[in-house]
Amino acid sequence: TYKIEWLKIPSVQDALFAFPIIMLAFLCQFNILSIQNTLQRPTRKRMSQIVGMSVGASLLLMYLFGLGGYMMYGSSIQGNVLLNISVDKSAYADESLYWLFFLGRVGCGTTLVLALPLSFLPGRDALLEIIDVWFHHSHHRSNSTETEHICWNALHRFNKNEAPQDAAIRTEHEIEEIETQPLDIEHESTTRKTTILIRDQPIQQDYVFRNSVLHYGSTLLIVTYCFIGATRVAGVATIWSLVGSSLAFFIAFILPFASFIVIE
Repeated sequence: TYKIEWLKIPSVQDALFAFPIIMLAFLCQFNILSIQNTLQRPTRKRMSQIVGMSVGASLLLMYLFGLGGYMMYGSSIQGNVLLNISVDKSAYADESLYWLFFLGRVGCGTTLVLALPLSFLPGRDALLEIIDVWFHHSHHRSNSTETEHICWNALHRFNKNEAPQDAAIRTEHEIEEIETQPLDIEHESTTRKTTILIRDQPIQQDYVFRNSVLHYGSTLLIVTYCFIGATRVAGVATIWSLVGSSLAFFIAFILPFASFIVIE
């Protein structure tokens, strides 16, 4: 048995749990620039129409599915409506309903399996990019000549199957360090000199991205982390609430304003 509540005032705990999930919608704002560049006439009016149509269609679709699930199972509805449906074939008076819901589970599983690489590959590239930038900066900014090549030599030592052109490559071949001129010419001797790191090729062509140890190691790390999180967390709504209350605020609000302040 279940109960349908036509009017319910949410508690403070429910509101604090749901609000970060709504905030995740603001993580899609960076897609506006790429969508605007694909339009033949990227006017503000046309962009407003596209945003309104896309948000309206998503709202209608999600609301209909959510309303249908709630009307069917009431207060006992779970985050995934398929979890409310029995997997026992004998529980169905009509066998066609069992196969209909079975196809729904297969479609949901197939979507998740195919969507994993779409989010996994950019995550791995971002992780390798962080490692690459950190390594080059720590190498060129290190004051110790004995330790500055330890990380680079370790990458060569553990990578047994690297190409001949990579075996002799060093970080100086990818990054060039240039010393900048001081802005205060009168006090040039007391002004702290700075350097910048210049690369000739895109960062995705660096040795860090071609190193098999880092490639498979980062892959295993991300897959293991995702598997542990998927098996330990009660539901996806918990992840959405956590991400919405942390990364969503940072990416959607704090980071853009901080970048604007730095630019100005």
